[in-house]
Amino acid sequence: MTASPPSTIPTSPQAEDKAKRNVACINCRNSKVRCKPSPGTGDACQRCAKLHLTCIVDKSHKRVTKRSKLELLEQELETIKQAVSIPTKEAVTTHTPPSPRKQLPFSNFPVPTSTIPTLSAALQTPTAAIQTHTPLSDTPGPAIPRSQLLDIPLRTEPTEPRMLGEHLVTGEDIDSYFTKFLHCFHPFLPILRKRVPNDCYQSCPILFWVIIYITCRRYTKDRIFFTRLASHVNREIWMLLSDPVMNLDAIHALLYLACWPLPSIRLVTDPSTTLVSIAMTNAMMMGLHTGRGSHREFCIGLRKYCESTNEEASSTWLACCMLAQKIAAYSGHPPPSIRLDDGSCLTNLDNPFWTDLIVMFRMQKFMNRFHTAMAAHVSSCGGVSHTIVSMWESELEIVKPVFAEHPTELSVFLELAALLEMQVFYFNPDNVIDNPPAPINIFKAFHTARNLIATSLEQESRSKFLTHAAHWVFRLVVDAACIIIAVLHSPTCPDISPNDAAVLAQQAIAAIHRCSVQENDLPHRAGVIIETFWTYHTSLPKLELGDCTWSSRLSIGFTCWCLDKFKVGLQAAQRSNDAAAQKDQPILSYDMSTIVTAPVATDPPMPSDVDLMEIDWNMFMEEFGWVNEKGVLLGLP
Repeated sequence: MTASPPSTIPTSPQAEDKAKRNVACINCRNSKVRCKPSPGTGDACQRCAKLHLTCIVDKSHKRVTKRSKLELLEQELETIKQAVSIPTKEAVTTHTPPSPRKQLPFSNFPVPTSTIPTLSAALQTPTAAIQTHTPLSDTPGPAIPRSQLLDIPLRTEPTEPRMLGEHLVTGEDIDSYFTKFLHCFHPFLPILRKRVPNDCYQSCPILFWVIIYITCRRYTKDRIFFTRLASHVNREIWMLLSDPVMNLDAIHALLYLACWPLPSIRLVTDPSTTLVSIAMTNAMMMGLHTGRGSHREFCIGLRKYCESTNEEASSTWLACCMLAQKIAAYSGHPPPSIRLDDGSCLTNLDNPFWTDLIVMFRMQKFMNRFHTAMAAHVSSCGGVSHTIVSMWESELEIVKPVFAEHPTELSVFLELAALLEMQVFYFNPDNVIDNPPAPINIFKAFHTARNLIATSLEQESRSKFLTHAAHWVFRLVVDAACIIIAVLHSPTCPDISPNDAAVLAQQAIAAIHRCSVQENDLPHRAGVIIETFWTYHTSLPKLELGDCTWSSRLSIGFTCWCLDKFKVGLQAAQRSNDAAAQKDQPILSYDMSTIVTAPVATDPPMPSDVDLMEIDWNMFMEEFGWVNEKGVLLGLP
């Protein structure tokens, strides 16, 4: 009996395709579900076809598991540790500008090429250096140090898109905005704890939109969206202020908006003082000043859900104190009370990530003592003696090494800023002893202002320092620019050639314009006002620096005095120019009852080739509300 040959079973094309598809597609493997092939050859599997997904079969694909995520995280952490433990030469190299106390400029003022490596080329093309605002670019600034990247959590889910009115912000755009914020802006105030967009929105939506607004100031993809976003933030932030109980993220929203205010603000309508005051009050009511998060003696009642760690509480409190002092200084207000026990807060921040924040806090704590003393002297004597200011300068030189063991870009700028805040009181002398101020003291302030402008422009060329800087940096640049312009246009002007004087003035104006984010914002308007005065300064009377007023505005008093003199000088020049040209341009007083057409007898004659009709007088009138008893040029555009 012979065995019959094995019978062959015919196979259908579907069976052959199913035999070949012995590997599930990527989507089904990731979701851990059974992959059912479609009847047609080459078609997507049934699940991918139903969900409209791209079906890809790859035998080498490995499903991402918790174990693989942990292994990847360990590899990244090991790479970061190696990068931090072996710093490169570029990371160690720091910039230390020459100290203004080593050499005082009595006779010659050459432009410091060592501190402005790329400024000469910029000054050869003024239109590029002194533009109205920084052009928008998708290129972010330099990455923040590795030590500041350690706390950025790993994202486990995609970022959800958000709606702002009728505008859709995709998850990809949100990721881009948050990444640029953390790299470019966060180092100025490194207190954000919700660094994942989804977590940030769930915790505090207004903080989420404030972060996107700050990034869009420089890197927006749609100017219409930026305008709507600014309007939304302005509306929501004032609603937030009416909330009697704020969590930590709401306080962060107030602090960030005080650092980067809306572009629609003016000098007399800056809400930063209000924002930081309410933020500091709520922080104290949560017990953050104790350095303990979720303090059971403070977080009671409605605040019992305000949770935070000791590190988060300490960093927020130091940021409140630092900003409160800085904003009070550039606003001309008496200093706030921030001198509480900060030992526990500093102990909780024993991490390289907080280095710049601690440096800023220590510097402003020292300046808080200084401004308290100056406010007392101004209140009792009407001014400050130069010997007292010199004493504080000497003390600052002694304690500088304590503030920053390893100088950074920010610490170098802060040291120059602190020195300038002190030396500006040379222009507010004691009415009995030091009136007018001695030329040597004027030259010291002038030299510090010049170094601050040069340092800021150098750092701008290296790391876009002014482009990303907080608002208090711009206010310091304005103070330095006013000192430079006023001294150059005074009888006590140092021995300097007209060309060098023009270079210094253009540097100061360029630094102000680099802080502008859009046309007609506060930096742009301030730059135009100062640039207008310098353009026609040769036809205007000299400024007598011994006649400074505004003493009650403390460190900003000299800047207010300068801007007032700029306005008065240009008004007088306009009246003289109109009289010479026999033009009928009446000057109306505030009560509209007096018409003044004749020029003042003491005004110098204006050259016929000077056209002051190009001056934007609205900037003077709207910026400072100068509609007073002296009259304003209402007839001009």
